[in-house]
This record gives sequence, structure tokens and C-alpha cells, in this order.
Amino acid sequence: MNPGAPGSRTPAPHAWHGTSPLSPAQKRFWFLDRAHPGTALYNSCSAIRLSGPVDVAATVGAVTEIVRRHDVLRSAFPVESGTPRVRIAPARPVPTAFLDLTRLPPPLRAAEVRRIAEEHARRPFDLERGPLLRTVLLREADDDHTLLLNWHHIVCDGWSRHIFVDELLELADARTEGRAPRLDPLPAQYAELVARELRRRGSDTEHEAHLAYWRERLSGLTDATRLPPDRTSPDRPTPPSASVRHTLDAGLPDRVAELARAERVTPFMVLLTAFVVALSRHLDRDDVVVGTPSALRDDPEADVLIGPFLNILALRTDLSGDPTVRQALARVRKTCLGAYEHHAAAFEDVVSAIGAARTGSRTPFFGITFQYIATPPVHVGPGGLTAHTTEVESGLAKFDLTVDVLAEDGHTDVLAQYDSDLYRAESVNGLLLLWQSVLDDMTRDPEQPVGRTGEIGAARRTPLLEAAVGAPVGAPAEASVLDVFEQWAERTPDAPALVSGATRLTYGELDRAANRLAHRLRAEGLTAEARVGIYMERSAESVVAVLAVWKAGAAHVPLDLDSPGPRRAMIIADAGVNVIVTQQGLVPDLTGDPARIVVAHPAGADPRTFPDSRPERHTGPDDLCYVMYTSGSTGRPKGVMATHGSLLRIQLAWEHAFALRGRVRAHLQMANFSFDGYLGELVRCLGAGATLVVCPRETLLLPARLLRLMRDEGVDVADFVPTVLRVLAGHVADTGGDLSFLKLLIVGSDTFPADELERIRRLAGPGTEVVNCYGLTEGTIDSTYFTVTARDRGTRSVLIGTPLPGTEAYLLDDRMRLVPPGVPGTLHIAGPTIARGYLGAPGRTADAFVPHPFADRPGARMYRTGDRGRYRYGPEGLRIEFLGRRDQQLKVRGYRVELGEIEAAFRRSPQVRDAVVVTGDTGDARRVHAYLVPGAGQENADWYAVLREHLPLYMLPDRLVLLPALPLTPNGKLDRAALAHADGREVTAPGAGRPARTPVEHTLLELWRTALRRPDIGVHDDFFSHGGDSLLVMRVIAAAHDTWGLDITVRAFFRAPTVARLAPLVERLLGEAAGRGGSPDGPAAPDRMVPVAREHIAYEEGK
Repeated sequence: MNPGAPGSRTPAPHAWHGTSPLSPAQKRFWFLDRAHPGTALYNSCSAIRLSGPVDVAATVGAVTEIVRRHDVLRSAFPVESGTPRVRIAPARPVPTAFLDLTRLPPPLRAAEVRRIAEEHARRPFDLERGPLLRTVLLREADDDHTLLLNWHHIVCDGWSRHIFVDELLELADARTEGRAPRLDPLPAQYAELVARELRRRGSDTEHEAHLAYWRERLSGLTDATRLPPDRTSPDRPTPPSASVRHTLDAGLPDRVAELARAERVTPFMVLLTAFVVALSRHLDRDDVVVGTPSALRDDPEADVLIGPFLNILALRTDLSGDPTVRQALARVRKTCLGAYEHHAAAFEDVVSAIGAARTGSRTPFFGITFQYIATPPVHVGPGGLTAHTTEVESGLAKFDLTVDVLAEDGHTDVLAQYDSDLYRAESVNGLLLLWQSVLDDMTRDPEQPVGRTGEIGAARRTPLLEAAVGAPVGAPAEASVLDVFEQWAERTPDAPALVSGATRLTYGELDRAANRLAHRLRAEGLTAEARVGIYMERSAESVVAVLAVWKAGAAHVPLDLDSPGPRRAMIIADAGVNVIVTQQGLVPDLTGDPARIVVAHPAGADPRTFPDSRPERHTGPDDLCYVMYTSGSTGRPKGVMATHGSLLRIQLAWEHAFALRGRVRAHLQMANFSFDGYLGELVRCLGAGATLVVCPRETLLLPARLLRLMRDEGVDVADFVPTVLRVLAGHVADTGGDLSFLKLLIVGSDTFPADELERIRRLAGPGTEVVNCYGLTEGTIDSTYFTVTARDRGTRSVLIGTPLPGTEAYLLDDRMRLVPPGVPGTLHIAGPTIARGYLGAPGRTADAFVPHPFADRPGARMYRTGDRGRYRYGPEGLRIEFLGRRDQQLKVRGYRVELGEIEAAFRRSPQVRDAVVVTGDTGDARRVHAYLVPGAGQENADWYAVLREHLPLYMLPDRLVLLPALPLTPNGKLDRAALAHADGREVTAPGAGRPARTPVEHTLLELWRTALRRPDIGVHDDFFSHGGDSLLVMRVIAAAHDTWGLDITVRAFFRAPTVARLAPLVERLLGEAAGRGGSPDGPAAPDRMVPVAREHIAYEEGK
């Protein structure tokens, strides 16, 4: 286009008759329009603000002339034999509505323009009939008008908008002045360039060379780059969008330009590098893919043409090795230049060539796009009329997240549009703030590693430090939990303290029993902080023994009854245990141990042998309370030393968090004696003056008996491990009961998604507080807690909440810096509840218990847990999401997956009561074995069909075993070692190539084999795993329509991508048609349109 050259209103030089083929971009948009029927998802709506005198008639005429000049704007897309074609309509006047808003008060006019524009943007187009362009002219003042331009992406791109505005100004001015427009005739029409490109593509090897590049570039890509969602999407065909807008700090764009010149890259490459670094932090991965639009205007004739000259490129960046800023820029430059060189390969062709895994609602490779737009938005016409263009949002999300960097008028804005079903504005803002921080650091020091960029400034550090500290708790008056218990024994000696089978003890009786055993232990010559082993069943005697050891001034070491003898002997030796308290029936287990044996309440022993008065003691908060052994990565257990002060502090934390005193009556005791959860139950209960109800081992595994025990004893507080809670909840749901008798239901889990806990909350009722607690032995049982509310419905994340009162929990990177919200970090626990360290292992203690970088107390420490987490925004502010450990990841068929993600997907199915996923029995990290507990009546379900509803094909297990219940350890935790030998029924995966069994399967299979050109596929073979793509989907749907007269949606096709799964849908539709008296056996009328539903291969564009 040359606005300054002379010319006349000559017709476009080419006329098209009949129909022509679609370009690859048009095919994609045609498919996507059918995938989202009746929506405006792929409308492109602009508000063109016209400042200056406007001739309305001339402006309306100019729009008609633009549509006459550009054939593509008169396109419609009818379907011929199941294939879309382009038909160009004759030129005719374009109706442009005119609305005069000057009658409205001036303050209301701008709001009315926005309302009309948004309504205009949301009006869908009919691609089969056209027209695909609409205009509305709004008058706000004599010299202030807005032209709303709404057209479908199938006929335009971003550059088309600038061509339209330039031609509009010239043509309108020419009509006003009564002169010939100074526009050159168009050198060609869009359809001509499409035909030329299709002929060239079919006759040379260049296209294959482009595909070969992308196959190599995207090979080994394990999964798509997507931000983790804040909540579960309701799976809408067109998810709603929202947006946030930022402005880059003054001076930063200039520094970006300087860095670009110095490193011989473009400003876009600098901006993209910073964005990739920020994404890498958020995703905790080095391999990042971002989509970016690309204009396919290599042909010089395309420069002046309106049309969808579009593609989208998958830009993959490797940030491994923590490169310097300069090195990272070089990597991004190489990525971009390679992509630009091969941008002619249509995205859909790339997807098909690679065989990327598809789902019905997600784009392969990436869910995030990023582009830089530096085109001036202001156009000036020859008569002085100016036009300023802004986008009108449709309110619908094409991608998870779209980031546009807009350079205009001396400033740079960042517009981020996001799927508001998935994300909160705070999460998107957090990513943008991190990106700007990284970008700022990059421009100041290109020699630094990218891992050092993006440090949080003081303004953002303050709320994170505040979020890391629990509510304040005053200094305790007591020295230990034992002091609290003895106060209850003095105040309420006759109150029930302990129930264990037939044994029932009051607080006074329990205190005296513990005193007698403490005197007996003192007689063994115990010294301060002596370690006393306790080898007992969960029972009344074990409670007495723990209190007695503390009263004797010693520390107890729980010994697991289920541990093998050599491991128990190693713990006894490592802890320096010289005395072991046990029960008479367990004495034979200890034969050969060097420690002295004390039998609690031996048969025939006179309890009056030792006094029941309290032994004198001088226990302080820093004295050793117990040594708990946990698994060690070296295979040798670690002895964690906890003090009386740390145990007292966690008791106070629970009291402040849950208001236990006066609220609860009875606390169930289920945990294994050697597990720190046992102490948690004991301390929570006896610290509140409630009754501890000991659950027998055999009752723990029988939900009906467990439920009866809780009801009979009036239990209103219980702390569950996930497996026991799931079994109990399933039983309650199956029998129509509820858990409303519980006032506080605690689950100590790092695997329970919030939405599953919310279902438990509904089962319990509004009067039950449901809490997930996270903790480790090194932090004295619990450190954080998350209270579930109705607003957490649909939240798939495993949330562990915020620090308990008086405790601290920090998320730090490898350099001990605070990580911003959304960015994974390592969880560090601090405060008065952390343990003293590991017994006899000062080196290991120094590695795990590190100096506290944020404390003002000399010598303050924090415990590095090794667990990963990130801050997520919730209704009440920041809360921690548990991410597990990196060793839970594995590659399955080339894709990186988390075992926990597969488990969570299983549990979301109503047919699955419980599930666990492990690696293969032989340790092969590429095999996934799943063990499922079916729901009631689901034992004979088509399990692979059920799982395919919730998992992509590559995540389906290699081995699937149905169990009546998951095997548990004595303390109710999952017994993973027993899974391989559990008595269950293995479900055989459907074999490839199995023939059809019914007439419908036979017909569908023939349609698939024809479309895919694969005569060997069977009814269980996945359509997309054998070369299927969106166009082939349309062909199969059209063929099915011709065969049966049925409307099968693409959405249904994506959900049932095998013949065996699609056939029941076809049979149901045939039955419904027969019931209506229809004739489904013959083809439908040829003018009926086949509806197709969805594939999320969307994109934005830019020059």
C-alpha cells in the first residue's frame, strides 16, 4: 500500500467463481469455530477512536469500498462433502449501524460505548453464510466518534487491522474531498496466495524440511508448559477470561533496548528471555515452551492484503546449567531465529507430524503465549483525522494465559488475559511482577546467572515474612506438657482421662499410676535425660509408660513392635537405651537385648509396692523429652531429639488454633505408638482435659467397628491418616450415615487434595471443622494447618495452609531467598517447636538444621524439610500448596508425570473409592502400576474406559489391580511393600487390533481405517495416537453423518477417541432417533451442518 501514490477507484484485479480451498490458518479457525459453536471466541473486535471531523456517509462508504477491494472480507465457508470450502460473495453495500450518543450526559457516554462494544464483540458469526464483518459507528461528540470493527479471525489478522484503518482514513477523506483515493490496486487476492502456496507445498520438499526442523526441535518434550491452576476448571467449552494490566517502570524499556543492541538481539528476545526465566521459576523446570504468533507475510504481495496470514510458533528454551543472562539471551536468539526460518509449517501440521498427545481442551506443547507489539496504534489520515485503535475483549479465554507487551506512546504496558476458571488475578500478577524483576536485573548485569535474577524487593518481602509466621502465642507458664496434665489431675481428678477396652482411668488414677511406674524407673538408677525404651502395644499401659518416663526425668524412645529385631537392636544401641518398659506378653521379643526390662503392671504385682505420690523432678523446657527414629536416606534411621519445650509449644499451638479446652469431650487415639502422631493425640487430648479413647489395632481396619467405637465413646476429635479416613468415609457414604458427631476432624496428609477434603467436610456437616495438618518429626509433629471451607470445592491442590500459632514456615530457594507467590521453593520450619537435632549425628544435624536468615535471635535455626511447596492465593490470602519431592516424578512413554497426579485423577472418579500408584515391582521407573479400590457395585466396570475419562492415554497404568482395600500398616498408613503381593484381581489392558464385535463398531472401524489409512487398527486403538488430527476428525464425523444421519460432536469424539468407546454413544443416538420416529439408517439431507465441538488450538496474532 502506498497512500502517497496517485490512483483511482479501480476494481480488484481478480474475480473468483465457485469455491476454493481454505488456507491452513482458515482450516484451523473453521474447525475451532465448530468446536465452540455459537460463541464469539475467535471474533476480533476493535474500537477505532476517530478524532476530528467525521463525514458519516463517507465513512460508511469507505467500509463498503474496503470490503469490495478485499475479497476475503466477502468470504463464507460452506461445507461440501464434509469439507469446508471458501465462497466469495458479490460486492454489495456493507450495512453500518450509526448511533448518536450525544443525547446522553457526557459522563455516561464512555460507559455506553464500552457496553455496546462488549456486546458487539460477543456476537458470534455464521461462517457458513457470512458476512464475517460487522461495523457500528458511534457519535460521542461532533469531533469524537468510535467505529466498532468486529470480524472473524478466519478473514483477518493483527496486521489486517492496520491495513483496514489506513484504507479507511484515505477512502473516507477521498469521498469527503470528492477526489480519487490514492490507493494502488491490490496485486492479488488472499485466495490467490493460498492457492499458490498450496501448489508449491505439494510440489517441493521445503515443507517437509520445515516439519523435520520442528520434529527435531520439539523431540523429547515431556509435557506442555502450563501454569499450575489455582482451582479445578468446570470444563466449559469456552472458559471465561479476565485480564490484568501492568506498566513497566520508567527507564526499563530503554535499558531493554540497550541490552538488545549490545547482545545483537531484538527487544522481543530480551523480554521473552526474562519471561521464560520467570516461568522456569514458577514451574520448577528448565525446559520451557511458550507460544508466540507469527505473521506469514513473506510474499511481498501479502503486505497490503487483509487476511489471516497467521501461524503460531512453539518456542522451546533450555535453561539448564543456570546460564548467565548473556548465555540465556543467546539460547533464546537461536530458538527464535530457527523458528522464524521454519515458521511456514502450520502449527496443526507440526502437531500431527510429531504425534503430540492431545486432550479435548488443551493445546499441545504450551498453554501460554507471549508477544511484543510495537506498532503505533495511532493513524493519521490525509485530512488530519486521527484513528486510535484498542482491542475489545470478548471475555473468553483462548489460552490458559496470553501475555501481550504493548509499546506505545513512550511507555510500555503489559496486558495479561487468563482463564479465570483456572487462575486468580493474584497468581497472574505474581508471575508478571517476577518477570519484571527478572527483566530489571537482566538489564543491569548481563554477566550474572539467571538464577540470581528476580530477587524480591523489600515491598514484596514484607507480606511474605508476615505470612511465614503464625499467630503470636504468649510464653507458657508451664515447663512441659506434663505440668499441664498434672494441673488437670489436680483440678478434675475424677474426670475421665483414658478409655482402652475395659480399662477406664480418671485423671487422678492415671496420674497415680504414672507416679508409681516413675518411682520404679527411678529405682533403676535413671539420670537426667536418660533414654528409656518403650516397647508396647497401643494401650492404657503405653500412655502410663510415657507419662512415667517423663515424671522420672528421662526421655522415652518408642520401639516399633513391627520392626525387625536387627533394626530394633540398632535403635537401642544408637539411643543408648539401658532400660526398656514393656508388657508381659512382649518380653520374649526382647530376649537378647542388653537393656534391663521393666514390665509395666506385671501379673500379680502389688501396685502399692511403689508410692503414688509425684516424684520430685526439675524438668525444664530445654530438657530432652523423647527420641523418635525416622527413616534415613542412607538406610540408617535417624534419632530426632525433641525437648519438653518444643512439645509444649505445639500443644499451645493446637490449643490456640482449635480452641480445644472446653470444646472437646473425647479424642480418638489411632496412631502407632512409634509414630509421633501418637504423641500428638495424647498431648492434644490430655492438654485439653478431655478423654483419650484408645482404638484397638484390629478395629482400625474395620470401618463399621471404628464408627461404632467413636459413637459409643462420644468421640468428637479424631486425627486420621488418609487411608483410614477414605475407608471410613466410603463406608459412611455407602450406609447413608454422616460424621456430624465430630467437632474437629484432622487429617495429617501431604496427599489429600483440598476438593477431596471438602467432600469429607460435606459428609461431616457444617458443625465439623475439617483440617489438614502438615508436619515432620523434626518440627515436633505439626507445623502448618489448612481449614477446609465450601470455597475450596474444586481445588485440586494439596493445601497445607499457614503456620500454626507460634510456629514459622518459610519457602526458600536454593540460595535461602524467599520465593514469590506461585514459585516453588523448599519448605523450612522454624520457631520454638523445632527439634534439638539428630542424636549422635552433629554433621547431619548441621546439614538439616540451618541458621535462620530472618531471625533477630542469636543462634536461631530452621529445619530444611526437603519438601517442595509454593504460595497460592486463596480467599483468605496466601496459603502453602504442598508439591512433594522431585523424586516422585518419572517419565512415562516420554512424558513427565507425577505419581500423585495420577492418583488424584483416579480419586476424582466416582467409580474409585481409593487408589495408589507406584512404579513397577522391578524398580523400572518407566512402568506405572495402579491399585484401585472400586466403589460399591463397580467391581466389573470397564476400568480402562473409566480411567480414560480422567487421564490422557500416556498416563494410563501399565498394570491395574483391583483390591477390596489397600493394605495398611498397624498404624493405619499405606503398606506399600505389601501391594505387590496383595490379593487382588488384575485387569487386563485391552489389546491393540481387536476386531469389531457389533455392527456399529464394524462401521466405525471401517470409517477410522479409511480416514487414517491404517487397516491394522482395532476398536481400542486411540484415534490420535495413530495419526488422527482435527481435519480427520471432521471427515469421520461427516462420514458418520452420511451413514446414519447422526450429529456426533467433536467434543464427544475427543472424550471417546476409540471405536469401543464411541460405539455406545452412536448406538444411543440411533436408539433416540428411532424412538422419535426418525430414520437414522440413511444419510441426512445434504444441507444439514455437522456440528463439531472442541479442540483448543487457539492463538493470538501479531506482525
